[in-house]
Amino acid sequence: MSDSYDKGEVRTKKTKGVIATTLIALLKHQNFAKITVTDLCHRAKISRATFYTHFVDKYDLLGYCLKDIRIDFPHSLKDEPYENIEKTVNQFVVQYKKVIKNIMENADSETLGLLSEWIICNLDRSSPANHDGRDRTKYIVQSNFYAGGLIFYHLWQLKNNFPENTPTMNEHLYEIMKIFHEWRSETDF
Repeated sequence: MSDSYDKGEVRTKKTKGVIATTLIALLKHQNFAKITVTDLCHRAKISRATFYTHFVDKYDLLGYCLKDIRIDFPHSLKDEPYENIEKTVNQFVVQYKKVIKNIMENADSETLGLLSEWIICNLDRSSPANHDGRDRTKYIVQSNFYAGGLIFYHLWQLKNNFPENTPTMNEHLYEIMKIFHEWRSETDF
C-alpha cells in the first residue's frame, strides 16, 4: 500500500514541477497578468482538470513557484543596517530581471501580495529565532514595511526601464531604510 502512495506522491510532485517550470518559461517572454490557465495547460501539455487538481488558480501556482526561490540574505534585519540585504535583493532582481519584470508589470494586488509574502518569508528565514512579544511585533512591521518598499521601488524601476545600476539602487534603498530604522529606534513602537 505504501508503494502506491509513494508513486502517487512522486507523480503529484512531478506534475506540479512541470506546471511550475512551464510558468517560469512563460514568464521569460510574457506578462503574468496576460498568462491564462489555458496557456499554461497548452504549453505544459496537461488538461485544465489536471491543473486544477494541483492549483486553485494561477496565483496559487505563482505562490508555489516563489516558495522554491530562495534569497539567501547575509544577515538578519535585526542586526543588519540593510546595505547587504539590498545588495542581495538587487543582485537577485538583476539576475532574474525579465521574469520579475513580467511578474510585476501590470501586477494586481494579489500578485503584489504574493511578492510581499515571499520577501517576508525570505527575511524570516534569515532572522534570529529569539523574537518574542513586542520585539516580534516590531520585526513583523519592519519586515512588511521593508518588503513593500522593495516592491514599489522595483515597480518604479520597471516603469522607468531600470535607469540606474545596482550600486545606485543599493544607495537609494539603504538611505530609505536607514531613515526608517532610525525612526523606529527613536520611537517606543
